[in-house]
Amino acid sequence: MKILNAFDYYQQYWKYGIDKWTPRDLNVEENEIKLISDYIKPNNSVLEIGCGDGRLAEIVKKIGADYTGIDISEQAVNICKAKGISAIVHDVNMPLPFESKTFDIVMIFEVLEHLFLPELCLKEVKRVLHPGGIIIGSVPNIVYLPNRILMVMGYFNPGGSPATSLKAPYRDPHIRFFTKKSLIKLFREIGFVEIHIIGKKFSLIDLPVLYRTPLTLRKFLNLISAPFSFLGNFYPSLFSLRIYFIAKAL
Repeated sequence: MKILNAFDYYQQYWKYGIDKWTPRDLNVEENEIKLISDYIKPNNSVLEIGCGDGRLAEIVKKIGADYTGIDISEQAVNICKAKGISAIVHDVNMPLPFESKTFDIVMIFEVLEHLFLPELCLKEVKRVLHPGGIIIGSVPNIVYLPNRILMVMGYFNPGGSPATSLKAPYRDPHIRFFTKKSLIKLFREIGFVEIHIIGKKFSLIDLPVLYRTPLTLRKFLNLISAPFSFLGNFYPSLFSLRIYFIAKAL
């Protein structure tokens, strides 16, 4: 079996997906739209780390901000360029190819869990942000209630791909795992301040296996979840599938 480096792995990840699952054309999350709308202003300079197929870039550009995306996958960057989105190929395990104090905002949604040394990436983010600049993003919540239940039952759910999360977690693309407390501690160690955590609305659809149910059943699950949706933000450590964050660079 050929041993892949990170560039090769994510080139295939964006070109072929994983066992018939693909990261391309995923829906933009409600919290992603809200964070972008709340924190990005016209004429801001914005860097997105892990830009993928550019689905968030289109929202940023509509605001009137200056957008640059980077991704380790040439395939993903080519998709962006085909859409007229400014993007370059870069491995964020290496120093960012930008001068210090270049950007007002750095977006990094669902990326840190893919990195061998996420703290080095965050140090670089802090370096390229203007003083007072903002980082916004998200990571999966490894102690989400269903994950805790699965662990008791002897299963581990990294959450990187429906094709690997439960069937073959040892092949999952997620290699680092975060809780609300550990994420806040990491940001503080790097020197970020004013760290805010936001949860995703709780929904039964986010439970393992149920997210693959037919559309009719998904609508029903959404309906019966609605009265409990507030739990995701009220107690994100337990009831939020993802942890969304905002932090300021000094």
